[in-house]
Amino acid sequence: LATWEKYNEMPAELWRWYQYRWGICRKAKPNPGHTSVVELQRLAEGDFMLVTQNVDGLHLQAGTDRSKLCEIHGRIDEMRCDERIEGSCLYKVDLNNIANLDRARATVMPTPEPAKDEKEECLPLCPKCGVRQRPKILWFDETYNEAFFKWNTVMEKMEHCDVLLIVGTQLTTGGPRSMVRAAQKAGAIIIRVDPEV
Repeated sequence: LATWEKYNEMPAELWRWYQYRWGICRKAKPNPGHTSVVELQRLAEGDFMLVTQNVDGLHLQAGTDRSKLCEIHGRIDEMRCDERIEGSCLYKVDLNNIANLDRARATVMPTPEPAKDEKEECLPLCPKCGVRQRPKILWFDETYNEAFFKWNTVMEKMEHCDVLLIVGTQLTTGGPRSMVRAAQKAGAIIIRVDPEV
């Protein structure tokens, strides 16, 4: 279900599914892990960046500085114009070109609260171009970009990284593995905290 191809095939059904997930995430609260990262950010000398695969927005709720946060898999509480649909605000726009970042990010808006009755969920349309909206989530058949996921920023930071602290991921997706390789190449100290390893 987590592909653009599937969303394109059955957008209304998948929109309802994402709204269901958003309804669950809305009830979640930051835990001690989130607040520990905020404290680490406060204590860190020099440059600090938090890169997360979480889509729930809990790092911001815990107090993470937005300017030092890269949510590389997006946010379930945000939606955007579907750039792969002809006629959309961002159709054929290069989402890695810095000249297009403001234009792309201007299409992002809060996801509406889930309807009380799932049958009442409606696929939202972009108020500017009228094309369907989509969750601001990175799907498995998509690639990272700078406009929505700050991917170029992340990789640039990895090339100049002194210490990379890896917490709570199995490193099963390509992006995080690429980050580790880039940090290793830069000579960074890699610290992995994972009870499964």
